[in-house]
Amino acid sequence: MAPNDGAATCPIDPTTGDPVPASTVIPPGDFPVGMLPIDHPQLAQLYRYWDRKRGDRAMPARRDILPEELSGLIGNLFMVDVVRDDGYTRFRYRVVGGALTAVMDQELTGKFIDQMPFLFRKFALPAYREILRVGRPTYKQTNAFEGWLVIRYKRLLLPLSSDGNQIDIVMGGIYQF
Repeated sequence: MAPNDGAATCPIDPTTGDPVPASTVIPPGDFPVGMLPIDHPQLAQLYRYWDRKRGDRAMPARRDILPEELSGLIGNLFMVDVVRDDGYTRFRYRVVGGALTAVMDQELTGKFIDQMPFLFRKFALPAYREILRVGRPTYKQTNAFEGWLVIRYKRLLLPLSSDGNQIDIVMGGIYQF
């Protein structure tokens, strides 16, 4: 296990050192998708769903997310548990959509990211650490070359919290382009 990289559950105000609730970073309600900007239609749809589910809270809880409401997106979605234990933070796949399982050519459900091959960890671990650090949705388009392999995808990560403060699950969507 790797030591916790200092990830916080929400951003820190540099002037006071106090945590800044995610609700002040992203106003609740009708937050314009273009501000991230999310230029993929299914990922924009996923963001709007997350935003509706959180209402006036910083982020929704897992119990708010209903798979039947995401039927057109489910194959490209995943949920990752944030496992905190004795000063360490690890990430374990709770559920992974069928389209992603097919692309990876293996079942990821139940696996910890730090146990995955290097190239997988290289792209995944920094993304999960970042969402814990900023405490709000993150969107990224990746177009990278690793040796002979071309890696191209658009990914949206959305925080979920059972207590409204600490991120305990990351819900995400990813699409190759």
